[in-house]
Amino acid sequence: MGADELSLPLSVVQQRELLITGTFRYANTWPTAIALAASGRVGLDDLVTGEFGLDDVEQALNAGRDPHSVKAMVRPALGNSKSKKRGGQRTASHLADSTRRPD
Repeated sequence: MGADELSLPLSVVQQRELLITGTFRYANTWPTAIALAASGRVGLDDLVTGEFGLDDVEQALNAGRDPHSVKAMVRPALGNSKSKKRGGQRTASHLADSTRRPD
């Protein structure tokens, strides 16, 4: 759980017209995620959008700034500077679409 108080730059919130919503929901989320992965409805391999060797850890940590990046993996076995992108351009909305139940 986070801190009790948080300093927020109000001018940035107003300028970017941000909507801030607080949530606290961890109960019963893991069984649902495990069931989705086990059923194949969510392909865990599809979540990995980049693999990086140890020499490219900084690049892996910065991958989250790319809107097309979902999950960057650091794999020591890749060796030096053998980073690669995987799976085309997957986005969080793409993954959400793949988990929607049919109407």
